[in-house]
Amino acid sequence: MTTIQKTNNESIVLAIIEIAAQMLKKGSNLTNIVGLTTQQWMVLLYIQGDTNIPYAEERLQQGGILASDIAEALNVSRPNITNLIQVLADKGLIKQDKDPRDKRRKVLVLTRKGRDAIGKVAPLRENANMRLLYDFSEDEKEDFLAKLMHCLDRLHGRI
Repeated sequence: MTTIQKTNNESIVLAIIEIAAQMLKKGSNLTNIVGLTTQQWMVLLYIQGDTNIPYAEERLQQGGILASDIAEALNVSRPNITNLIQVLADKGLIKQDKDPRDKRRKVLVLTRKGRDAIGKVAPLRENANMRLLYDFSEDEKEDFLAKLMHCLDRLHGRI
């Protein structure tokens, strides 16, 4: 049997993977309250234009969010995002409007029901985030976020 040497690099990456898995599990518990999966919730946040999402401001400056923007951001296939969007539309949470600048494109828009769903989960989400990060100072949070964004930039080939 091969012994794997413990390294900081490997430990950090595996801890991030474990954190992601736990966050998805906890997130599902929150989003189930409004009958959504975590992935459907994330799509709603992209459509809402939540500026807490990495690179969201860049996408919003392009004039409305498209299905292809969300597929790229979530790293899912176009058919997968099409199915997610159809489910959300069937639930009455989003609709597709023609892009006023290019009639061939359809921008995604939240309905009142979609905004209400976000409103129901938002305080639960904020509370969960506060519990997770309660003993971090604001400076530590800023430093942690900067390091995470650096990793994301590297993964996205921006640096």
